[in-house]
Amino acid sequence: MLGVALLFATAAQAQSLAPRALFMDDRGAELFDTEGAEGGLRAGSFDVRAAAGVSFGVDSNVYAVPDAGDADNVATGEALVRAVNESPTRDILGMAFVRARRFEEARDQDATEFGALARYDGWIDPQNRLIAGFTAEHGIESRNDVETPTTVALSPYDDLRLGLTHTHVFNRFALDTRLDARRLQYDAGSQEYRDRSQYRAELRGAYQLRSNLSWVVTGYFNRDDFDDPTEFTLPADTVGGLVGLHFDVSELVELELGAGYFERSYDGLADPLDGISFRGSMLWHPTRLTTVRAQVLRTDAPTHIEGAYAKVRNDAVLQLTHEYSRNLVLHAGMRFIADDFEVIDRLDTSWLAELGATFAFGRHSVLRFSYDYGTRDHDDAQRSFDRHIASLSYIMRL
Repeated sequence: MLGVALLFATAAQAQSLAPRALFMDDRGAELFDTEGAEGGLRAGSFDVRAAAGVSFGVDSNVYAVPDAGDADNVATGEALVRAVNESPTRDILGMAFVRARRFEEARDQDATEFGALARYDGWIDPQNRLIAGFTAEHGIESRNDVETPTTVALSPYDDLRLGLTHTHVFNRFALDTRLDARRLQYDAGSQEYRDRSQYRAELRGAYQLRSNLSWVVTGYFNRDDFDDPTEFTLPADTVGGLVGLHFDVSELVELELGAGYFERSYDGLADPLDGISFRGSMLWHPTRLTTVRAQVLRTDAPTHIEGAYAKVRNDAVLQLTHEYSRNLVLHAGMRFIADDFEVIDRLDTSWLAELGATFAFGRHSVLRFSYDYGTRDHDDAQRSFDRHIASLSYIMRL
């Protein structure tokens, strides 16, 4: 259900309470890291947990520009609350967060983000599972992303998402039907041409060959619908399919790989963009204390880069978490992004990495250190950068 998990993700900044925040969407659920951990309180039928924290860090290149850039000190404050209602057949989840960052000198980069989600996940009967969710977020585009404009100091946006997934289990065959809708709206007047709605429908069938191995076939349709189409922000439809395998050994490894073909057709243009699509995900526990996560994705995506109608994004993520002791957790990760832009024949690459440690002292206090690194190789030297961020966070949790 990797796709379902990604639906309810929200972008986090480098100094987030959430680990691995430089390169991965994460609301901070890892803050409540141990299964069945003590803490929190009861509110009717809900278990409620909350956390708040502050971090202090140094950013070597606040504006993500070439050469040395402007270094600055940054403080970030966050609060997160989570309410869960669990039963043997269904879970109900609600979360809300607020995050504020303040720089010492680069005050035009000060920002406040906030958001919330609600999700229902339940078995209607032994053969039918339903997942429904909604998220709303006010965020800031990261300067690490090549799509973030440099013509404005900050690029705030509102992101609304609605998702519905139904699974029916026949016997050896399971069928997933998924419907998603997303609304992106940008605050800056110069970015309004990027406002759009996105719609996606996906059908996934899995046939069990053995107890731990299944064939997987996926077909999908995606619509990018811009409010005010321009020469290079054209509404488009994408149709694609993938064939692959799903391998699962309980509590050891879960692996899924699929490859296929996609075609992206633009309104008013004869020539579509087509190519090979790929999805891969892995969750591996080499030891009881170590977790390795990996994800690989190749797909089409809209872009506002001048001269290109769209791009093919190649995205690979690798994460490692190790519980060194009851109180100390180590984490490391790396992400590689390659954007291949249509028409202008340009390839931009980015590398992001993080190394850190989380130390819990007592039930309610956490100390976290994080070092992040990012670099981008852009066709235009003015968009290339190297960036280092080191931060120390203190977190209190209920």
